[in-house]
Amino acid sequence: MANFALAETSINITIKDHSPTEYMAWLARKIETDDLKTGEITHQADLEGNLVESAIPAFIHEVSADNYPEFLEARRKLMAEVIRDYYQAL
Repeated sequence: MANFALAETSINITIKDHSPTEYMAWLARKIETDDLKTGEITHQADLEGNLVESAIPAFIHEVSADNYPEFLEARRKLMAEVIRDYYQAL
């Protein structure tokens, strides 16, 4: 099962023991305050573009243990689209 997205080491250390609900809320506050303590995303459009490029479902900010299977299913479909689009562009 592929479920990996590249993130900076400092970000991985910061979020490793927290749910997406928690760390996406932190990121939303960071974008609002333009705080660059962790990561470089400072605008909502950059975040949305990063999620698309990484095949992360837009509902990441709602992901918990309860709906993680739905997240994986949605991510699998997005990853398949990215791979298909890349292949067709060759």
